[in-house]
Amino acid sequence: MRPLVLDVLLKAPGAALRALFNSPKTHDYTERYWGHDYSIQEVRDDGRSLTAMGWGCGIEEGHFLLLRNGAGSTRYLVRRIRYMADPHDMWSASLEFAPRQGPSPETEDGAGR
Repeated sequence: MRPLVLDVLLKAPGAALRALFNSPKTHDYTERYWGHDYSIQEVRDDGRSLTAMGWGCGIEEGHFLLLRNGAGSTRYLVRRIRYMADPHDMWSASLEFAPRQGPSPETEDGAGR
């Protein structure tokens, strides 16, 4: 008996692969280090909206960022992101508070860890 995911891929490989690769990723920025860091530039609406600048590749609009909040973390949706020309991994983003729902998604940090 084949797993359900394999059956879906075999029946509609184009749509299934697009869904698999286009699902929003979560980038964990709770651990900060060289080349994987951020700075909050502006806080609006009691922290529900942020403007941030940071470093790290692979973040796209629609992805999520986990940011350190005291001993825990807070999840934000990337509404808009713009990468700088130099350095190429520096970005400026508009973020919106996005409470977690259901089981936690897999996380991916900008360094692929």
